[in-house]
Amino acid sequence: MTDLRSDPVVTTLFYKFQGILKTETITTSTIISLVTQLIPIIQKMVVGDKRGQYKKQVLMTVLGLLVEEADPAKQEPLQNIIDATVPVMVDTMVSIANGEINLLGKDGKTCCNIA
Repeated sequence: MTDLRSDPVVTTLFYKFQGILKTETITTSTIISLVTQLIPIIQKMVVGDKRGQYKKQVLMTVLGLLVEEADPAKQEPLQNIIDATVPVMVDTMVSIANGEINLLGKDGKTCCNIA
């Protein structure tokens, strides 16, 4: 994976969210919230076809930098959770957005038919 720490998109997002985390601590619960806040912002900042992998790398890098700001005793567990869950979560969100997972179901009533 390319090191994006000095990437302008990463830098911008890190400083924006670093300010948000001054009032709350990054935890396993806030990781999901951060991901759902970061994704639409990254979508607007990074345009063009075939940019999905770069966007995911930006997301993972920003989250990693934010974890580095956390209590040193919590950094490794938080990073492990991010590494294990966020890529799969992003892929699932993309599959939903692309219609590969239909949350309403083909009958419009049941949940989670996979195309």
